[in-house]
Amino acid sequence: MGLILMSERELHRIEVLSEVVEGGRTLASAAIVLSLSVRQVQRILRTFCFEGAAALRHRGRGRRSNNRINDGVRDLALQLVRERYADFGPTLAAEKLSEQGFSVSRETLRKWMAKDGLWLSRKQRRTFRQPRLRRECDGELIQADNGTALVAAAAAGLGIAYLPDCLTHEYVASGALVPIMTRYPPPPQVHMSSARQVSIPHGKYGSSPNS
Repeated sequence: MGLILMSERELHRIEVLSEVVEGGRTLASAAIVLSLSVRQVQRILRTFCFEGAAALRHRGRGRRSNNRINDGVRDLALQLVRERYADFGPTLAAEKLSEQGFSVSRETLRKWMAKDGLWLSRKQRRTFRQPRLRRECDGELIQADNGTALVAAAAAGLGIAYLPDCLTHEYVASGALVPIMTRYPPPPQVHMSSARQVSIPHGKYGSSPNS
């Protein structure tokens, strides 16, 4: 005897009916557990007793669906989609196919197109932002929204910074920072009362006025 495939629902029915046959459960109790009427349980129990557990298996299992569309129709519909509506989604493509005499639902066409590689779901089409590649050397680019941190980074010799005068006057007075590019005004999109370019005394973008 070969293996018989059954669903969990069918196996649960066999378990409950076995308890009824052994006397451990009444028909009314089995009807409540199986969400069936007592007459339905009596009919299923009679089939179970005369034909065995295999008789409770759904008789449509493994059989071809009566509503299945012919493979030739499927291939012809996909050929039209590939030739004329390759850039259409399943919904619009189904409407165009209906004008050609093909009565295919959009969900059926969606499955066909996805299986044939003509359609990607929204999750598959989702793109992710590529992370920015690392700089070639440490400290080549530092981004911060804290002016104090940028002043400290520039004073530590990490590079040049674009800062307002109110944060840099003490560092400039002590010689830790040197103004550079003073001939060029700040860009209009930067809303600062006054700003200047500063750098370390011996940076490659500027040098001390006394040097």
